Amino acid sequence: FGIYLHRHGNIDEALHAYSEAEALNPNLPELTYNMGLLHFDMQNYDKAREYATKAKSLGYPLKGLEKKLQRVVDKPSSASTAQEAMKPAIHESNPE
Repeated sequence: FGIYLHRHGNIDEALHAYSEAEALNPNLPELTYNMGLLHFDMQNYDKAREYATKAKSLGYPLKGLEKKLQRVVDKPSSASTAQEAMKPAIHESNPE
């Protein structure tokens, strides 16, 4: 049921459903993986990474969550990208 809620954008309800299921059996690989996906969508990347690592250790075969997390890690923040883009203009207007 948590998957249905998650896919339909009911994030808080999905978290509640997953948490209840996790309390009953914390070592289900698919549940662990889906909790990671939910935390990723909530932009809680540290928690998503924890669940991805646990799912992998439980033998979950899919790598999509790990790939999503890697893209977030490899993607420069918009602030740092903007700063890099502005460096030539700043240097031209304020030469040392």
